[in-house]
Amino acid sequence: MGTNIRNVISKSHPYYISKHEYLMAKHFVMQYNDWKKQKNEIETRVNYGFKIGGVSDGNVSKPVESAIEEAEKYSFRIDLIEQAAKIAGGDIWEYILIGVTSECNYEYLRLVKGIPCCKDVYYKMYRKFFWIIDHELFHLMDINM
Repeated sequence: MGTNIRNVISKSHPYYISKHEYLMAKHFVMQYNDWKKQKNEIETRVNYGFKIGGVSDGNVSKPVESAIEEAEKYSFRIDLIEQAAKIAGGDIWEYILIGVTSECNYEYLRLVKGIPCCKDVYYKMYRKFFWIIDHELFHLMDINM
């Protein structure tokens, strides 16, 4: 996974976060696609009545309730990432979402996906996204983890 910060910015930049804050946010965000898959698998099992859960500490668990709680945890995290992309990216939030949740760089987004902005604008929004994750949304995760 490429975790190099693009064009290191000064501490006076409005979207500055430290290298380690960026790495923590990046690793959090890179789980987005896994969370979407896990959430869909749980919802499929619950909707089709497949066996979920089992026996825990000698007591019969409540498998459907546990599965729903697990899916809600993933939904919360997915929504955090999508909302940050919408705030940071405005009209091009979907491109920001692709860029921050995968290994896609600006060149891929430009050549393959047709992103309608220049590299400087994209990376400004990219930095803003991680600033939002770091400063505005991570405190919510502490409450719900």
